[in-house]
Amino acid sequence: MTQKPPPKKAPEKPAAAIAASAPAVKKPPLGQPEAPMQKTAAPARAAGGARPPPKFDQIEDGVLDLFKDTSTEIPNVFRDFLDKLEPPLALGGTSAALLKDFANIDVTAERVAQTLRSNQYYQHHFQRVVASMSRRPDPPPLEAAVVMLGMQNSRNLILALQMQRAVHQNHPEYDKDGKLKLATKEVLKYALKTEEIHVTLKAQYADLGFAAGLVFDYMIALAHKFAAEPKKVIPFIDHLYMHCLKSAYVARELSLQMPAAGFGKFTFPAALLHDIGKAAMAILTIEYFTFVEDCQKKDVSRSIRLFVEEERFGINHAVLGAMICNSFQIFRPIERVVLHHHAPFVIRETHRNLHPLTALTCLATNVANHFKKVDKDDDPVIKLWKGPEIADFAVSTRQILTAIQRVV
Repeated sequence: MTQKPPPKKAPEKPAAAIAASAPAVKKPPLGQPEAPMQKTAAPARAAGGARPPPKFDQIEDGVLDLFKDTSTEIPNVFRDFLDKLEPPLALGGTSAALLKDFANIDVTAERVAQTLRSNQYYQHHFQRVVASMSRRPDPPPLEAAVVMLGMQNSRNLILALQMQRAVHQNHPEYDKDGKLKLATKEVLKYALKTEEIHVTLKAQYADLGFAAGLVFDYMIALAHKFAAEPKKVIPFIDHLYMHCLKSAYVARELSLQMPAAGFGKFTFPAALLHDIGKAAMAILTIEYFTFVEDCQKKDVSRSIRLFVEEERFGINHAVLGAMICNSFQIFRPIERVVLHHHAPFVIRETHRNLHPLTALTCLATNVANHFKKVDKDDDPVIKLWKGPEIADFAVSTRQILTAIQRVV
């Protein structure tokens, strides 16, 4: 019996031809959301190298380590953070320079004017605002304009202008009488409130407190721009600020009980910003509210909650919080403090100098979550405060109780 010859195989197309025949992926118009990412099997890597992950080269290495395996799908929340929130959070040069200027107690009108001259766009709007207030035909010299408006008011005006420009990407608007349509005190609500708290407490580093509050103001502006339900997200951020503020009060009082530890000038900001990543999560996915409510109803512990959060959304708020600190530049020194505030022991060996502040922040947030003024060493709430994650933190129960009594 004669055997039939095997069927001939169709010639394989070269890779270039296959790529050329693939349909082009159309991106939606600017401002419209993309279709949700579909889960697909990771393509095989070409010999000799891995696929470069998008934008990862701009991320600080402490965060990058969590996403080294680029064969894993990038979570939607993380992708949206990179595309939408991270760019405007990169503090503008003029704003960064002004914050640096006001970190100096001896800041002068000449110094502020010099910073304004480095950016003619904001110099023009600044002088226009001052001219509309003074009703003079010619704008006053820049140094005189700063004095006229006031040092802090000058700082606030430029910071508010640059924040609105970075987030909304539009020019300032003026009414028919030439008045600026921007309520600076409303735009910088949290920055001004935090600065006022430092003044009331006669605390040092009010400039850093102001800057930490400014991060919350940015998140409010971003909620207006990107949140699916801003009316739901904005009260959430306000509630989050109050929790973080309580943590910051506790951290400050604890640090005063432990002066030898030398926690440094970032004590208050680290505690205030420890949960800032939750604001980003709330802006980027409305499902985060359901998650938070479920955790509260079931009284899920912090450690379990963080694990479930990452399983559900592909990323957790501590990672996003660390990236916000990195983007905001002035808070890069506490990026890892925010990243590890749930588990300070993780950086005890790798970044020993940051371990005390990270443990202090963790303790302060534990206290704020279960706040109660007690004076007995055997109160059950103390076990909720000083959990196993900070078992190696050298703080006594008496120091904790003394600090709690001083919290407003």
